[in-house]
Amino acid sequence: MKRAVPAAVLCGILALTLAACAGADGASLPAAVPSVSPSTAATDAATAPTGTPTADPASDPTTIVVHSDRLEVVDAAGVPRGSVDYTEPVANAVAILVAATGTQPVVAPSAHVAESDPGTSYAWDGITLTDPVTPVESAWQFDWYAQVDGPSSGGLAIATAAGVRVGQTKADVDARAPGVLTPVEVTGGTAYDGTLEERTVATGASGEAMTYSVRLRVGNAPAVVTTLVAPAQNWGG
Repeated sequence: MKRAVPAAVLCGILALTLAACAGADGASLPAAVPSVSPSTAATDAATAPTGTPTADPASDPTTIVVHSDRLEVVDAAGVPRGSVDYTEPVANAVAILVAATGTQPVVAPSAHVAESDPGTSYAWDGITLTDPVTPVESAWQFDWYAQVDGPSSGGLAIATAAGVRVGQTKADVDARAPGVLTPVEVTGGTAYDGTLEERTVATGASGEAMTYSVRLRVGNAPAVVTTLVAPAQNWGG
């Protein structure tokens, strides 16, 4: 396994192959085929179902939900239609997003950025999964992380469990997650950072809680959500 060193600034593609087995070429027919009486055939035809069964549109995925411990694809009723933990292989996450969005990601090397080591990125419109090369050392450490920079992907909305999405205003975030935003001085003014779904995953050497969360950034001019990252480390430098 690899350790995904968290990205404070905020593996190939899984190919699914289906094979159908139709029997060997030239296989002989059975010596005799049972006959069916006209009356039986008529009864069967009268009672046979008509039409082609269709999937229930209500079960179609509508949203990619970014949690601090997993990515989840849900339908309009909020019922999960796919879920993958950040501790699982990134190939599992790629497969779920390919199935949900109907599109393949752009696969590329990812450079060292802040606290995130180089690795491989899998990018769709609006969301990128990054799988760093650093080995995982503990079961609670994640193997890859997600960064969201758009409100949707493949027709699916991308949001946190609280309904926070890229492009929303600071007022939108305050209404959905009161008190999570903290001002940060940046070039040209003030931006805001916040954390959602913070959870303790370990205890530090000095007894401090080591936590993961969904981190969001509200930019400056315009003051809208620009990025979501999960899981985000909330300890260290």
